[in-house]
Amino acid sequence: RMSTARRPRVWRALGSGFELLYRLAFLIAAILVLGPLWAWARLRGIQVSVERDISHTQVGSHFTQRVAIRRQGRLPAYRIEFREPSDLPGHQAGAVVNLPSQDGFRSWQITTLCRRRGRFTLGPAAVSTSDPFGLFSFQRRVTEPFSLLVYPKQVELPGFALPSTALPEHGHRQRRGHQASTSAVTVRDYSPNDSFHRIHWPSTARLGKLMVKEFEMETSTDLWLVLDLDVPYHRGEGEESTEEYAVTAAASLARKYLEAEYAVGLLVGGRSPVLVPGGRGSRQLKRILEVLAEARASGEGRLVRVLEKEGQRLNHNSTLVVITPSWDRNWPEAVAQVTRRGMRATAILVDASTFGEA
Repeated sequence: RMSTARRPRVWRALGSGFELLYRLAFLIAAILVLGPLWAWARLRGIQVSVERDISHTQVGSHFTQRVAIRRQGRLPAYRIEFREPSDLPGHQAGAVVNLPSQDGFRSWQITTLCRRRGRFTLGPAAVSTSDPFGLFSFQRRVTEPFSLLVYPKQVELPGFALPSTALPEHGHRQRRGHQASTSAVTVRDYSPNDSFHRIHWPSTARLGKLMVKEFEMETSTDLWLVLDLDVPYHRGEGEESTEEYAVTAAASLARKYLEAEYAVGLLVGGRSPVLVPGGRGSRQLKRILEVLAEARASGEGRLVRVLEKEGQRLNHNSTLVVITPSWDRNWPEAVAQVTRRGMRATAILVDASTFGEA
């Protein structure tokens, strides 16, 4: 029988005869077992909140969000990594924080200057942590993807005015009224002076309170903005491009004349023309800005065809404003054809030769 005193020597022999290797093997085994449990336990007690006040902004403005990380539990949490991938240019939301004490808390603010219009996605955000040796890492998603719409830049135009002969008179302006018409544009809360036949029952059932229809009086659109996005005539890149200047001009004109209580419509030319029917007020400005935010130059030689096709649908008493960098000699004739049907017209030319190849 093997004596008790000789057993440690046998085990040491199994470990190549070195007691240090024997202990090292136990240490490695402990790390392999306890390391993942340590990292998982630290991540389990972490709570993350991301606050965003707006879902849209405009070029030149700042988008701000606030991130807060809280740790609940007895274990300290070192090197907690927060990451939020995004295609928004300049948006950097990564951070590494330490929460050494129980119920630790850290918060910080992320501010991004919006330099480019479009629809961008932020997230989903995730937090990750690892064991003290950095061998095992665990990650957990903490937010859902967030969509941010960046409107085009809008500038003040105090010195700009269309020719007085180009604008229609204000006598037949379309206004939102209390009398029922064939055009219901929105719903609002019920007031004691409203008649029951104006109640919009689907909205009432959905919202749990009385909602009534609000009508808009029928009349023609005062101003049509036609934005030319034919690829061959655009020059420059990014912020310094004919495309960006043309979109900025359209957005600025829409805001200027909607604030002056004109009815404004939008026609965007390109591979797939987009028509925004005429309307008034802040709701109409929002519709136009949403279209312009995602408008991109596409197609080839489409402005003439767009004017010929869509010009048939435009109101004859309206004013047409064409915004284009095109040096094609055919589109002025297409505009002239529209004016022969009773419309007034003017053009804003973006000088492509100042953005690159003439």
